[in-house]
Amino acid sequence: EKGSPKKFNDVCRLIRGLTVADAIHQCALSPKRYAKVVMKVVASAAANAENNHDLDKDKLVIVQAFVGKGTYIKRSLPHGRGRSGVMTRPRTHIRIEVEER
Repeated sequence: EKGSPKKFNDVCRLIRGLTVADAIHQCALSPKRYAKVVMKVVASAAANAENNHDLDKDKLVIVQAFVGKGTYIKRSLPHGRGRSGVMTRPRTHIRIEVEER
């Protein structure tokens, strides 16, 4: 996903250990910009668990929420006196594991 791993981790810290329904509510009410993306990943993990592994959606709990650094896209940024710097566009890998309890 597009965005910094630190900012995604702020949202993931909120939802670790919660049920899927509570995590979706927490993300929906969060003022963070990345909460909507994390909410989609949680919903996708719940749907995968329900459809592929025949687990009950109401009993799913988020066991782990990993945030990893993806490949940074580098762009040039003009500076004064004809010089240029490097601007990075960060990418993030999000992995959410759910378990039935």
